[in-house]
Amino acid sequence: MSFKSSFFGIILTYSDGFLADIFLFSEVRNISRLSGTLPPVKPFNFDDNSWDLRAINPKGQIKRSQYIVNFDSLFLDWFIILAKQYIYYLCKSQKSDSAIQQRLVGLRKFSRYLEEKDLS
Repeated sequence: MSFKSSFFGIILTYSDGFLADIFLFSEVRNISRLSGTLPPVKPFNFDDNSWDLRAINPKGQIKRSQYIVNFDSLFLDWFIILAKQYIYYLCKSQKSDSAIQQRLVGLRKFSRYLEEKDLS
């Protein structure tokens, strides 16, 4: 397994004296898994720049790598708020995690365009 960023830490969990899970923390993803289980759901907070979709839509079909959405690469405070409202709406509308990630890619591109053209 390779990492695209510096390594921050590791959590080992044990069950009945045996290693059960290994969680590796890195800059690129909140947690990279070597086990087959997902990490605990991060509680939802609208003000956070990283959301766990499982906290918003616990019944949704979540794939391993797409349950975290990140708003760090968006520009302009007013646009970030609108983007978060839109992503939250998509989650509550039962959109798939991949559809949400695709919408976020488009929002990032549009946010970058607004910033480049100084359209605040």
